[in-house]
Amino acid sequence: MKLRERDIQKTVCDWLTLRGFFWYRQNVGGAKFGAQWVKFGLKGLPDVVVIVSGVYVGLEFKQPGKKLSEAQIQCGMRIKIAGGEYEQVQSLEDAQRVIADVLARLREVSS
Repeated sequence: MKLRERDIQKTVCDWLTLRGFFWYRQNVGGAKFGAQWVKFGLKGLPDVVVIVSGVYVGLEFKQPGKKLSEAQIQCGMRIKIAGGEYEQVQSLEDAQRVIADVLARLREVSS
């Protein structure tokens, strides 16, 4: 059975909660309020944002084999230029590696 993106996301978010990380779901899209259509969020923003020791870490969930859209690639580059992280995640292990890498870089800077 192929894992769905939402299943991967739920597993990672449950792990983030258990580990005590501050994180939130980043919704992008739109909704109709009465006769008016309202857009929210910027196209390409990551699915989940985690703050790791003060560092913005954007996690974009994809099924194995799926690719980032052009908007996601561009948004990821802008986040990285601004000093944050933006990574495609296909499993819990991917997310754990991303966070471990951020923590390792922070340890290197502080020593």
